[in-house]
Amino acid sequence: MHMHATRRISAVTAAITLYAVTSAGLGGANALRKLAGASPVAPSNCQVTPTVVWAPPATVTWTDNSNNEDGFVVEWWISGKLQSSVTVGPDTTFAYMGRTSKAPNRYRVKGFNAYGDSAWSNWAHIK
Repeated sequence: MHMHATRRISAVTAAITLYAVTSAGLGGANALRKLAGASPVAPSNCQVTPTVVWAPPATVTWTDNSNNEDGFVVEWWISGKLQSSVTVGPDTTFAYMGRTSKAPNRYRVKGFNAYGDSAWSNWAHIK
């Protein structure tokens, strides 16, 4: 009787590489194989509404160009300075309720999964 167990081990370098370790029963041979995978494709068509300042909330939407992301990171900047970022699930909408600045705001989005991050989307602006 052969028993197989699969375990994932992460090797941290410039990117994460996932491996499966298979053991064939007690005293059996072990095999190490690299699991295939890729980071997500970058989202596109990032938009924010409203497009004028001082009209909260800011609703950020984007086009999901990938089918393998675990979620997205939404980042926003005010007057050229990073304010914050938030991790959201695989939805393509984020409403930022805390916007109070009358300064220009910009938003962008990237996808992520166990294999890495996508490139950032285009910038969406509130002027």
